[in-house]
Amino acid sequence: MFRTLKYRPDYPHKGFALLEEERQWAHQFVHWYNDIHLHSGLNYVTPAQCHAGEHVTIDKEKRGI
Repeated sequence: MFRTLKYRPDYPHKGFALLEEERQWAHQFVHWYNDIHLHSGLNYVTPAQCHAGEHVTIDKEKRGI
C-alpha cells in the first residue's frame, strides 16, 4: 500500500503543515484505495467489492457467463 500511496499524483512530498491536513488526506486516500481503485492483484475489482463478495458476479460478467 505504501508504494501506491507515495506514487499518487497528489502525494504531499513536502509533508503537511497540520495534523488535521494529514488526517484528511489519509482519509481520502483510504477511501480511494478501498472503494475506487481497481487492483490488478484482485482481478481488477476494489477491495470493498471483494470483501462484499461482489467480485464473483463481476468476474462472471467479464467472462460473459
